[in-house]
Amino acid sequence: MLNMKKYREKAGLLEGKSDPITLLAKTKAKQESRLGMKGLGVTTKVQTPDTKNPFDDLIAGYNNLYNVNEEYSKQIKGMDVEDLDKVIESVKMSKAKEGYSATGYKGITQKNIESIIAKEAKLRNMDVATAIKVYRSEGLNSYQSQLKYEGKQEKSYGPYQLFVDGGLGNTYQKDTGRKLVSDNTLEGITNQIRWSLDYVAKTGSWNPWKGAARVGIEDDEGLNGSKSVNNWEKA
Repeated sequence: MLNMKKYREKAGLLEGKSDPITLLAKTKAKQESRLGMKGLGVTTKVQTPDTKNPFDDLIAGYNNLYNVNEEYSKQIKGMDVEDLDKVIESVKMSKAKEGYSATGYKGITQKNIESIIAKEAKLRNMDVATAIKVYRSEGLNSYQSQLKYEGKQEKSYGPYQLFVDGGLGNTYQKDTGRKLVSDNTLEGITNQIRWSLDYVAKTGSWNPWKGAARVGIEDDEGLNGSKSVNNWEKA
């Protein structure tokens, strides 16, 4: 068993011994002496309570990231899932699978994604059911496409399968500064949905999405009066 008294004596932390800041100064002084730096005009700055903590920026960055993720979580939890289910039932679509999370989505469920789509489509005056149908025909079952392109796994990613070998994925990455291959976080998925629905609203067409045509969606279906809102833009 570790003898805490001896440990604290060795560390110089018993009452009456040096405080940690002084111990740090002594340790650095010994290192300088061994390296032949003593007396060469090289000084060692020691952290004091009035000096900025070098970890402040790191901690602030962590807190900011935590707050961002918290905000996205609140957005999803705050959505009216019952209303979403009614919209889906009204067009004779099946409800989202309970707790279903496809390969590559890092635990983000189908219901999470469809809730975000519903909110963003409504914000753009776009038909919610149509926007969800396109997602189900594209990225429902995997974050990265399972199709083959030139003998390799196709580089299409996300709910709307943005293609990065000369397709919309390249435009998305240029516009946002994000990398689709690793953009599978909640924040990334939300950003992709916003960007994709803005693109559709601006062009007035689902034509770039082959999945839409495959399930019988017309190019301009559900887009009458839709508008872009640009809430994906890089800060």
